[in-house]
Amino acid sequence: MAGSLRSGVFSAALFGTAFFTSPTWAAPPGADKEEKAKAATPESAARTKLSEKGLHVSRSGLSLVDEKELAKAFAEALALKRKLVAAAKEQQAGEQEIEDLQANMHQRLQNSVEMNAQLANGRNSAVEHNQLAGAVNANNSTIKLLEQEQERAKKEIDGVRKKANAAREGYVQQVAEIRTLVERLSQRYATLKADADAQSALAEWNAAANTKFEIKPSSYFLNSVKKLESLEKTVISEKIPLRREGNSYYVTATINGKPQEMILDTGASSVVLPYSVAIECGVKPDDSGVPMIATIADGSKVKGKRVLLDSVRVGKFPAEHVEADVLPPEAKNAPLLLGMTFLSKFNVSINGTELVLSKIESEHSATKPKKTRTSKSTRKPRKTDTGADPAG
Repeated sequence: MAGSLRSGVFSAALFGTAFFTSPTWAAPPGADKEEKAKAATPESAARTKLSEKGLHVSRSGLSLVDEKELAKAFAEALALKRKLVAAAKEQQAGEQEIEDLQANMHQRLQNSVEMNAQLANGRNSAVEHNQLAGAVNANNSTIKLLEQEQERAKKEIDGVRKKANAAREGYVQQVAEIRTLVERLSQRYATLKADADAQSALAEWNAAANTKFEIKPSSYFLNSVKKLESLEKTVISEKIPLRREGNSYYVTATINGKPQEMILDTGASSVVLPYSVAIECGVKPDDSGVPMIATIADGSKVKGKRVLLDSVRVGKFPAEHVEADVLPPEAKNAPLLLGMTFLSKFNVSINGTELVLSKIESEHSATKPKKTRTSKSTRKPRKTDTGADPAG
């Protein structure tokens, strides 16, 4: 009896399971036939074969599946270009601030000379003497503040120049990578055109879909090539020969129209000129320079003058209003250094005995052009609203 009961329960359990699970897992009537029929259509079979070859079929024709990489690459180039323009604007503003500080400092130094000369003439009344003495002290305090501001601005501009260089290098590199990608895709099109299996799959597709597609660069690819060519035109490069002597590389630079052989020094924050070379290039450091302390090759510190050069050119790459440190006359054997106040305006790389300079033609397109200034070596520095003019 008990065995019959157990047997009955077991049978019911089996039937119950079959009853409740059968609706869940059973396929709709005829579904398998539809899937098989769909998979077996000539179009889908040909599409699968083309996809295996890396080709995508659309209404307009064939394209490489990997062409989607181009869209990502161009988007990255655009983002890098925006960073470059922002960094260039920041660098230009920083360099303008340094130029203004130097002009202010020079004016203050001239004021100091004139006021001290008036104090020394002995023809001033007691009131005038005290006023002049007070003005001299105030002017000297302002000079110290300007020196501090210059040091702060120079430290900041070094960081800004590094950021601008990194942005410039990133953009140039990205454009080069897009060129590599385009060449790879172009080669892939040529390979597939000569591939018998790809042509056979395409023939199957054309027969099934009643099309006349060919394996050739897509319209998107051709437009991308044109877009790349436009980007490449903005990147101007030149290879400039270097002369190596020991551990130093020498390059010819033209300073204010005068060719000079200089040591290429990416570790030097500024262009450095001996006194005699500065005079030869039409610079008058005694009249226009701002006092500074320079460290020369032997590690000693000397008093020099900081000036702005009208122009510096290497190859076909010119730069205007370039900051330079002029050493004193006694530093006769000091080398000429082509430092970062010039080099930071370009993308710089050394390949063997060649200097490769690059720049982005539209890098400053979004910046406001600087006002044309006369030479720092000849113009009279402008007065500021805080400057004292004892002669007035």
